[in-house]
Amino acid sequence: MVTTTRKTDIALNGEIIVAPDKSISHRSIIFASLANGKSKIYNLLEGEDALKTMNAMRLMGVEFTKKENFYEVNGVGIVGLMEPSDILDMGNSGTSTRLLAGLVCPYNFTSFFTGDASLRKRPMGRVFEPIQKFGAQIISRKNNLSPFAIIGNQDAMPIEYEMKMASAQVKSCILLASLAVKGTTTIIEPEKCRDHTEIMMKNLGLKIIQENFNNGTKISYNGLQEFAGRDFEIPNDISSSAFFMVGALLVKNSKILFLIFGVGL
Repeated sequence: MVTTTRKTDIALNGEIIVAPDKSISHRSIIFASLANGKSKIYNLLEGEDALKTMNAMRLMGVEFTKKENFYEVNGVGIVGLMEPSDILDMGNSGTSTRLLAGLVCPYNFTSFFTGDASLRKRPMGRVFEPIQKFGAQIISRKNNLSPFAIIGNQDAMPIEYEMKMASAQVKSCILLASLAVKGTTTIIEPEKCRDHTEIMMKNLGLKIIQENFNNGTKISYNGLQEFAGRDFEIPNDISSSAFFMVGALLVKNSKILFLIFGVGL
């Protein structure tokens, strides 16, 4: 907690524990859900966005149990997801929306997505395009906005998709879709962007190929690879403390101690 030293003093003083990484928290929830058997997730960021992803996976048949210092996840395997038992409310999380929209597109069920007023203003066309290439149908507000429904295609064929601009969310959307698609899906990113999803897939033992391609990367993945449950340790994210760092630099006589444990590079 950061406090002022006196009621009349605006200096910022205190200690801050650097928060867990949100992007990796989302992906850990998703991959633990798709693993065969039990996984443990340590140091999960328990913010609203990550919990929206967890609740969505619950609605698709995945069991989560909160323990003293970790979440236990009973994974259902690549082909074990069930039709969501309710509308997938993504709140304000664009990451949850775009990643899970890709994940559900090769399954034989329909998924309904919505979110708060802010999320409903954000365009989803960047992920709708590759999802439709997999053969899934999309019904959306104004053809680009949520709420929307994805009618999955269990006979989805692999695609080759050249992204118009670098986007970790679009890339991850396609990779998550490819998990349940027979054959090799290829993504060409025009320039390198965050690769949390690829790193996690490799650490899970999945064979994903990355090759330099002009200024970017060519990524290939052959779907229907199964993987076992495991322990996920979420690193902390130093960028989550940026506001406090800037505040301490701007306000005279401020002194904040940042407690750093296992920060991601």
